[in-house]
Amino acid sequence: MVKVHTLLTYWISVIKTGTSLVRRGGDVYQEEGLRAVLKKIPPTVRSFAGTVFRDIKAMFVDSEEIREIWVSKEGKYSPEYYASKGIDETSELVLDVIESAAEPDDHILEIGCSSGRHLAHLYHNGYENLSGIEINERSVEVMGEHFPQLSSDARIHTRAVEDIVESFEDGEFDVVYSVETLEIIPPKNDWVFGEIARITDDALITVEEEPANPTGRPIQNRPVRETDGFPVFRRRWSDIFSEYGFDSNTVVEQVSVPEDTVRVFRRSDS
Repeated sequence: MVKVHTLLTYWISVIKTGTSLVRRGGDVYQEEGLRAVLKKIPPTVRSFAGTVFRDIKAMFVDSEEIREIWVSKEGKYSPEYYASKGIDETSELVLDVIESAAEPDDHILEIGCSSGRHLAHLYHNGYENLSGIEINERSVEVMGEHFPQLSSDARIHTRAVEDIVESFEDGEFDVVYSVETLEIIPPKNDWVFGEIARITDDALITVEEEPANPTGRPIQNRPVRETDGFPVFRRRWSDIFSEYGFDSNTVVEQVSVPEDTVRVFRRSDS
């Protein structure tokens, strides 16, 4: 018991003072402890170690924790937040890409539609067979306030994509697209990408982050980053969806969100 107490006292002194006292013969010497040693590590190395630790932590985040973040999201990134942004450059981008890949009577699904600003822009430009998936149930109410016509005509599923995607038929939607939604799906649920490919008949459009931006814009080349308390999982979407029979021959230039890569996938046999 005395030895345990002595060891505890030693390490407390190391952590608190950054030094330790060592007895050699009849003399007592002061040695550098943990804090002093850590301070000698170059800042760049400490920063890299911290980044690696955060990435490892994010990779093992509980999928239920992520779900809870978005089910009750308030303030930034909430349905009210996106409704207040309204139609913007990203909405225009989605319309431009959809027009290049779809006909007005095609069935279109947005994964992670929130309060529906992108869908509303499609709706007011002649696309009426619209559906959306959104985990936050308040999205329907907010959509009704800001985009009432869309709210009355579109099919909105207020569930997590993991909970509903398997209920859709093969090729049920001519076009499926997502804007910064697939990137927040944790690695544990990677199986959902195969289901998304299964329900897509022709074109699959992703506006998502990737580990490196093919347009040449410099961004951090990390598989995971944390933003505002939730992780973003960067993946090479061309590698993922090519496994399910899609070709990504089109990478669309865009400036509204420089970190994102816009890809238009088409079925290899279409």
